[in-house]
Amino acid sequence: MDASLPEGFAELSRFGPKWFADTEKERHRIRTGSVPAELIDLYDSVIARFDDICAELDQYPLDGLPEVQQNLLNLSLSFMEVSLAVEAFQGAAKVPFGFDTDRWEVHF
Repeated sequence: MDASLPEGFAELSRFGPKWFADTEKERHRIRTGSVPAELIDLYDSVIARFDDICAELDQYPLDGLPEVQQNLLNLSLSFMEVSLAVEAFQGAAKVPFGFDTDRWEVHF
């Protein structure tokens, strides 16, 4: 997978290709395998540019995104995957004192 992002988003390319995962299941696996500092860094970096990201993606149909815009969309979806962990659990990759998600198979 290419780690490129659209022009103007170079500072976010350091998150790729790891955080450019194509599926929800893969983004979930990456989140639960990350440390709080990684999640907080991703969250802080992407939220600061979220309006710009939305403006960039709004220029294209979702079913025909060029690769660099698809990477940007996937990065945004990864941001959404980590947002609750950062906002509610100080970056904990898994819900503190919650049921361990490794104990069941997730089908999504």
